Amino acid sequence: TNVIKVNQKFASFMVVALMSVIFMSLFSILLPNIFGGQFYMIVVFISAALSAFFLLLDFQSIKTSVESGMSQEVGWILALGLMITLVWIYIEMLRILAIFADNK
Repeated sequence: TNVIKVNQKFASFMVVALMSVIFMSLFSILLPNIFGGQFYMIVVFISAALSAFFLLLDFQSIKTSVESGMSQEVGWILALGLMITLVWIYIEMLRILAIFADNK
C-alpha cells in the first residue's frame, strides 16, 4: 500500500538499526549481570520488528530488479535474501515464544 516509503534514507536507517541490534545483543550476551533479562527482552522485540521491516527492503529490491529487467542470476540472489529474512523472522518469533514460555 506504500504506507512506508522505501528509499535510500530508509535503507540507511535499517543498516544502522541492524548494527545497533547486533551490538545490543553482544552486550546482553557478554554482560548478562549488568544488562538483565529485561534488556534481553527489549533486544528480542526490537530485532523481531527490524526483521519484519527488512521484508520491505527485500520486496523493494525485487520490484526494482523486475522493473529494470535484470537477469535471472540476480533473481536467485534476491530470493536467497528473502529466504534469509523469512528465517530470521521465524527465529525471532521462536525467541519471543521462548520468553513467554519462561515467564509462566
